[in-house]
Amino acid sequence: MKICRLKIDSKGRIEFPKSFLDANNIAYGQWGFMEIINSNARAVRFTFESREEQKSRVEYLKMGED
Repeated sequence: MKICRLKIDSKGRIEFPKSFLDANNIAYGQWGFMEIINSNARAVRFTFESREEQKSRVEYLKMGED
């Protein structure tokens, strides 16, 4: 299901619409992750930390080692 359209700028960045961030309780400064979906070379999954589970950058890097 597609829920929004994202444009890539000249520096390779994407921006999520504010309405998406507000609806999903995502705030400025929260960590987000892009995960590769193995079954589709053109698909990724975005996940975001909740405000209650904020971790340091080092903790997140260790999570990827599991």
